[in-house]
Amino acid sequence: MTFCYEYERPSLTVDIIVLSLINNFLNVLLIQRKNEPYKNKWALPGGFVNSKENIRHAAIRELKEETNINVDINNLYEFKVFGDYGRDPRGWTVTISYICFVKNNINFKAKSDAKNISFFDVKNLPELAFDHNKIIDEAIYNLEKILFTSNILENVLNINDLNELKKVYEIILSKKYELSDFVTLKSFLTK
Repeated sequence: MTFCYEYERPSLTVDIIVLSLINNFLNVLLIQRKNEPYKNKWALPGGFVNSKENIRHAAIRELKEETNINVDINNLYEFKVFGDYGRDPRGWTVTISYICFVKNNINFKAKSDAKNISFFDVKNLPELAFDHNKIIDEAIYNLEKILFTSNILENVLNINDLNELKKVYEIILSKKYELSDFVTLKSFLTK
C-alpha cells in the first residue's frame, strides 16, 4: 500500500535513561557514539523504532543492542515524548523516552553503534549529543514524582524494608523524609 501525505512525517525513536545508585550518587548510563551524527559524543542508549515494531519492545531491543543490558518490560517507565524540530540533524525525529533502574553491579558492554559505555554522575555529565541533556534534566526534575507513583526502583532492588527503601530514596532525591510521611506518600501514590 502506498501513501502520499502533504505534510512531513517524523521518524520515531526511543531513548532509555538507565539510572543506578553508585557509591551513593545517582548515575546515568551513556554510550559514546561510534557513528555520525555526533560521532564520539556521549548519548543515551536508543535508536529508531522498526516498522510495525512495538515501541516498548524497541526500547528493550535498542538497550540490548547497544549496552548488552536486558531489562524486564515491566521495569521500563514511559517518561515523556520529545519532538522539537531540529533535535536530530538527520531529520525530524520524535522520541519516546523511558526510565529504568539497574543494580550498580550490572554487566554492560558497548555493542552495535556504541564505541564506549560508562555510568556518569548526573551532576557531572559530559557534553551530550542531540537534546539528551534536556531529556536527562527533565527526568531528574520529575524523578520524585516518578519514584512515588511507580515501582520501577523497588522492582530492581528488591527492598522490602521501609527504612532501607526510604534511605535509597533520600540518596537518589537528595531529600530527607520522615518515615511516616514516606510511607504515606508511597502507599497513597502507588494505588
